[in-house]
Amino acid sequence: MLNILLKNYYMKRLSLLAILVLISSSLYAQEYFDKYWTKCSSDTAFYFVTLDKTGGNSHHIKMKYNRKFSKEYLIYKTDDFRNGECTRFRKNGDTVMHIFYKDAKRNGLFRIWKERGHLYKKAFMKDDFEDGITEYYFPNSKISARYVMEKGKVIESNFWNEDGSELDDVRLANIRPKFQGKDENAFIRWVATRLIYPPDCARLNIEGTVLLSFKITAKGYLRDVTAIKSPHFQLEAEAIRVVESSPAWTPAVLHNQVSEITVVFPVIFKKRGI
Repeated sequence: MLNILLKNYYMKRLSLLAILVLISSSLYAQEYFDKYWTKCSSDTAFYFVTLDKTGGNSHHIKMKYNRKFSKEYLIYKTDDFRNGECTRFRKNGDTVMHIFYKDAKRNGLFRIWKERGHLYKKAFMKDDFEDGITEYYFPNSKISARYVMEKGKVIESNFWNEDGSELDDVRLANIRPKFQGKDENAFIRWVATRLIYPPDCARLNIEGTVLLSFKITAKGYLRDVTAIKSPHFQLEAEAIRVVESSPAWTPAVLHNQVSEITVVFPVIFKKRGI
């Protein structure tokens, strides 16, 4: 008798759980879009949208970069993703970006925040191009750069230091990162001399280019080294190993601020003369 009662109890629990799953699925369905907000399959999708069908019009969106989901997410406040208001958030809930779209293109006020609520950039967009005044700000809220833009091109620029004084030499406002005092070609040579060709790949005559992405932080350190594409997983692992062992760089300067920058970097494997 007890076994029958327990069986009936668990059957009811399972039925209730199934009903809840069905209700949840009907309230929050998923759709897939490419970078231009055209519906597509999950295999080719850039945006993964969890649709809110509760009437709140607050759709949760994840993005996929280099075969991996981003830690950041978007909240879209309209049903039409090609037209509307979009806010991007970090994993911890801090705001990263706020933008308006019209016909799948950025239009209107565009703002970017860095850590701890630091408003970093404010621009005006027209059909995906910066058009008008674009400004960048230091963490103390003072302006570091102002550009007059026309269809994405710089017409005029001015730069300021963190104390509010104007930058005398504008050539110092935007500088690429340097490796041991030299350009990125010096890093290509540094990596090439330290690569150890994976024996299995050498035996199978597997060659090619591993395309890596990594960030050079404002302190000059490398982080988030990942492969964008690779001819073989062993070549990928070796390229990442060597690049991750890099000494510190001289960091980039962007808009008169020492800044983190993302670099796309090729590591070439050839059996002769690597």
